[in-house]
Amino acid sequence: MSSKNGEGPLAWKDIDIVLINNALLPRDPDRAELVKEQFRRFDSDGDDKIYFSEFLHLLDTLRAMKLDEDKVTNQELFVDCDKNGDGCLCLTEVSGLLAHLNIQATSAEDQMELKRLIDCVDADGSGDLTFDEFEVLVQAIQRRLLMRARSRQQVLARRLGFGEREVCELRRVFFELDNAGCGYLSVEQCRQALNTLRHRMSSEDLHGLIYKTSHGTGRLDFETFMVFLAEVAVPPQKTPADEGTLVAAARDDHRRRSVLFA
Repeated sequence: MSSKNGEGPLAWKDIDIVLINNALLPRDPDRAELVKEQFRRFDSDGDDKIYFSEFLHLLDTLRAMKLDEDKVTNQELFVDCDKNGDGCLCLTEVSGLLAHLNIQATSAEDQMELKRLIDCVDADGSGDLTFDEFEVLVQAIQRRLLMRARSRQQVLARRLGFGEREVCELRRVFFELDNAGCGYLSVEQCRQALNTLRHRMSSEDLHGLIYKTSHGTGRLDFETFMVFLAEVAVPPQKTPADEGTLVAAARDDHRRRSVLFA
């Protein structure tokens, strides 16, 4: 296919990971189909590919759709927290509402960023937020925290030896396993990942490894999921003097990763 304005075409498999990374691909099959319908709408020649400029328009469309979906929920929560009915929330109420939306700044850096964003959104400096200001705040926080999480994950992936392509595939696997969209994987879901890798592990060893990599929580977010798979890929004993063992371990590691990233 020839390109428009020097742009190359993008297939669905090229962009679905971008949608996953930006929380724009729903897990619900019916809602996911609506997203694919939008993709097909931008596919002007019907070849299941779109150009980059069309992809940018698709992103804008999906973001607008998500805002419309979230608006009703956010409005209901806002009204519930607006105890005196004056149409504004104080910062304490805003913090509680953000926690209810599962928007949490866990690190000191994220907390400082949260305060800065609140100050920017509170245009009149009143210390209270209207619903419109609150919506802007939620969108800004979600984007910023997502960017920070991706940055941490990229650093970790490089340290663990995962390449860019592998990380993309791991995100897709994690997305598919996390069917509830809670951001964590259970022991059983990790077992499914091991089955994909064709890796045998006893229930006791699996629970022990998950407990270790999750710092005792018993569930894995994406970062600890990468650590978990890195631990699985490396045999527990590697003796430098035993070159044959190292070669076999490297070959076994390559085979396991090839199964997952094929």
